[in-house]
Amino acid sequence: MAHHRNLTSAHEGERECVEAAKHLAHTVKETLGYPRPDGNFPMLKRSDGRSGYVGLRIGKLEARSESDAGMAFDGQYWHYLDKWLFANSRLALYLEDKSMVGEVMMDAKEILEKFLSVNNNGTPQGLHWKLNTDMSPIVSLGRPRPSSDAVSAYVVYNVIEQTAKKLGYTKHSLEKEIEALRQVALQYSHAQLQIPNPLLVDPLGWGLNMWELQWLGPLEDKEHVKHRFCSFKDRAMDVSQAGGLPFRLYGAVLGGLLSEDKPTFKMAKSIVNDIESKLNTDSNADQGAISKVHGLFSINRVMFCSTIDPWAFSRQPHEELLDFFVSPIESKS
Repeated sequence: MAHHRNLTSAHEGERECVEAAKHLAHTVKETLGYPRPDGNFPMLKRSDGRSGYVGLRIGKLEARSESDAGMAFDGQYWHYLDKWLFANSRLALYLEDKSMVGEVMMDAKEILEKFLSVNNNGTPQGLHWKLNTDMSPIVSLGRPRPSSDAVSAYVVYNVIEQTAKKLGYTKHSLEKEIEALRQVALQYSHAQLQIPNPLLVDPLGWGLNMWELQWLGPLEDKEHVKHRFCSFKDRAMDVSQAGGLPFRLYGAVLGGLLSEDKPTFKMAKSIVNDIESKLNTDSNADQGAISKVHGLFSINRVMFCSTIDPWAFSRQPHEELLDFFVSPIESKS
């Protein structure tokens, strides 16, 4: 979906893509949004009067009532859920669907209520990166601390709020949730975002940071932080740094395309063009041995398609720059 346009004037191919996107969103919710078929591991029912359940399962083959502190067993990941909320808000924006963004808002409220950890005084402390499928905490993980999850969550919840305003949806607001996320994000962000370690540049993580930076302000501070990150573009978008996992490289390339920095964009675009050319002659040109063994063909393709057309990941004209690089937390009234 290259540009936001009225569907009545869309090309037939674009119309098919829109229908596929709607079908995908529905299928994800109807499968991962419901308990496992064996019925052994329940999910939490929605409490706002809607039918269905809160969140999405990861979809792991293995499961148990108390999930693990790693990635072996089923549960719910925050970093999957916030991207799912973001994707649905973008679909609502493209379709100009007020009721859809309302559903996203209600989902966002119920999900954060379970993932946000607060102290005895009610002050936000962090986000659980993983919960059990029924939204209960995983005991072995302990209490969460401020992390990068809060930064992306702060961006996503602001995007949802501004999408709702754009579409004229006023029944619900995420202002309370946004402020809670802002507090947690600020506790984490300053040292982590402004002083990246060149020896620890992870391609996918670098791309995620570049995606987030589109919304983080004030502008002068944003440009300073972006300049630091762009100085690591050669390492982040180095094929050898992807560890045999193409989707991680594509995450960095996507970040480069969103960087609003000409040299970084040019480098990212060159990689996209090169891979696209190779795929036209060999459909498996980007599939390393590791990817084949672990069945990562689909995620590689999805991530590469995102680099061909990054519209959905781009900050839209109506989306304001967030007052983020400020200190202390109390400076916001």
